Amino acid sequence: MMITAHNIEADLIMELFAGGVSLLLESGCDVGTIMFGIGAEDDDLWRTKEIQLVNLYSLVKRKVDEATFKPGYCDLFIRWRDCEFTICNDTGVHFVTDRNEQLYEKFADFLTEEGLKVSFSNEVRFMLEN
Repeated sequence: MMITAHNIEADLIMELFAGGVSLLLESGCDVGTIMFGIGAEDDDLWRTKEIQLVNLYSLVKRKVDEATFKPGYCDLFIRWRDCEFTICNDTGVHFVTDRNEQLYEKFADFLTEEGLKVSFSNEVRFMLEN
């Protein structure tokens, strides 16, 4: 199952990111895998790394402050067990899961409460291996 919201103003993306990370943490997510994609600095590009999700927001905020990650213009993939939360380089966000319906519904509610136009799909396509 996949939720997608597109055409999000770049300034709102960090707020959505913070909210998405909070949802993951509230759902018991602890250690995850992240990968920076298109638009990220060369040292991080397409490299996966394990991270304590509690530290994820501060890591990304630091990269924004250093201008090595620009929300809405760079990709960031966050994987935890059967879930993946993605910020895309096309001013979009995605949440994908193949089993966690409760977290899927929380993400759907969160994005629609932000007033975003959201699309839903039964497609399950992860960018990161678990």
